[in-house]
Order: sequence, then structure tokens, then C-alpha cells
Amino acid sequence: MLDWQDYDKDVKDLLVGYAHRQTNNQQKPKQIFIGLIDLCWKNKIRVPSFFELSEIVTVSFSRTEDELLAKTKDLLSLPDRQLLESILSPGEKVHSRSQPPITALKKINQSLRSNQIKESLRITENFRDLFTKSSVLP
Repeated sequence: MLDWQDYDKDVKDLLVGYAHRQTNNQQKPKQIFIGLIDLCWKNKIRVPSFFELSEIVTVSFSRTEDELLAKTKDLLSLPDRQLLESILSPGEKVHSRSQPPITALKKINQSLRSNQIKESLRITENFRDLFTKSSVLP
């Protein structure tokens, strides 16, 4: 068909490699999907089905997540992993949703009211304590 290559195992390996590099670079799934189609067009490869491409993207994200979790497990001690888990796990309810403690740092409260200043100070001190407990940094 006009010198276009069929979709086979070698092509799939090429697409999987491309998708994995993009997930490592933290690209969005839609961008990766479009990139896979562009790669097929540029190399005159018959574009696989939507299901096949979406499976490549999904598996690539899962693989990257597994690699990151393995690296985290290798590089962090058990106490540091527990510390990290404590700030990332949903905690107290805020507006009918449980939010992790780390979200408290996203909002900078610039109020001059004493109770708001105390609350901001409490949040900052909590994270300072967590930071000083960590053995990751010297």
C-alpha cells in the first residue's frame, strides 16, 4: 500500500519505546497519543487502532510509575518512606474532601489576623519538623 509498513512487533517496540520516553518526560497522555500517530505518519507506518495506541500509552504510564516506586523504595529508608506517606495520604476533611497535609503548603495565607498567622506558623512548623526528621538531606 504505497510503500507503507505494516504494524508488526518491531513497529510496536518502536512505539512503546517512544511512549516510555515521553512518560519519563512527564508528557500528558493526549500528547503522547498524538505523538505516536505522528511517528507512524513520519515513518510511513500503518497507524494501529485506537485501542492499541491507548494500551501502549497506559502500559507506558504503569511501567514508569512502577520504576519510580522502585527507585523511591531503593533510595529512601523505611522511616523516610513513612514520613513521605504521612504528608501525601489524605488526612483531615476540608470542605467535604479529605486532603493530604502537603496541600496546606499550596495556599499562602497573607492574612494579618493573629489566629490566621498562628495557623500558618503551625503548618510551617509541622513541615519544618518533618523536614528535619528526614535523613535524605545532610
